Amino acid sequence: MRKVLRFQTILNGLKQPIPSNWDNISRPTLRHHDIAATESQRVSMSTSSHPVSSIHDIKERCRPIFGRQDLEAIIAWVGVFGSFSRNKQTPLSDVDLLVGFREGATKDDIYYMGDLTEELKDLLQRDVDVLYMRHLQPLDFMRCQALVTGKTVYGSGEWLRQYQPLAKRLLVDAQGRFKEVLRLERQTTERLTPLTEMDLFKQPALLCELVEDVDTLIHMLCTEEEDARGINGYFDVLHEWTLPISRMIKQYRAAGIEALQTEDRNLLWRLLTKTLPDRADSLKKIYLPILQEVFREADDVEHQ
Repeated sequence: MRKVLRFQTILNGLKQPIPSNWDNISRPTLRHHDIAATESQRVSMSTSSHPVSSIHDIKERCRPIFGRQDLEAIIAWVGVFGSFSRNKQTPLSDVDLLVGFREGATKDDIYYMGDLTEELKDLLQRDVDVLYMRHLQPLDFMRCQALVTGKTVYGSGEWLRQYQPLAKRLLVDAQGRFKEVLRLERQTTERLTPLTEMDLFKQPALLCELVEDVDTLIHMLCTEEEDARGINGYFDVLHEWTLPISRMIKQYRAAGIEALQTEDRNLLWRLLTKTLPDRADSLKKIYLPILQEVFREADDVEHQ
């Protein structure tokens, strides 16, 4: 299992969000009569008796599958990421692959290709995780990780070079935004610490400043930039609380403090003094370290 997925399971129990309904459709596995390989290739594929131990092994054993005429027409690039790309694989390591499709590949082409996972498990004699990526598909966190740390096992590097700069930019942007969120959270918490709920709503100037800071924090946390929507899904737990507070900010700006009923004021106070520090703690202890680990992996791969 990939390292970042292990972080998800142990530290926060989240599953990687799926970027579209189509991605959630299970594809058929490869059927025996669909494999356009020679009989000798089938024998070599089914008699690999030992697990792959290097990227070279992966390239050699994957060639009979990715070299098939029907797959070659729709697959532009395949890369390995995770422990193998860092050259830190162990006897228990999975093989993590990203399969990138050509620009002209249709959803039907990809669907009827079948899921390659089981075939690759037999071939590589290891557990295999496969991510699929369509042309111009929005990049979620896992695909960004795969793109910045991946090493080619099939195809040319041209496809990778098309997407890798955007993946790097999205990860660097997320890290920068999250650091600013932590700064704003510390500033907000310091202002609120000596106050009671009643004190806050008796100080209109302070409340106005807090509203502006929190609004900026929300926009940093869940930017509306089109390219960042995919990666933001991975961090849903951090900004799910922002919907009610955004509603109250709109009410406050439209009609002042009188627009906030008692229950709204109570909720706003809880969100600012309890929920916000809690989410900031998760950001600091879980999500920023995950991003930093991806940057370290990318640096390791680049300097090998």
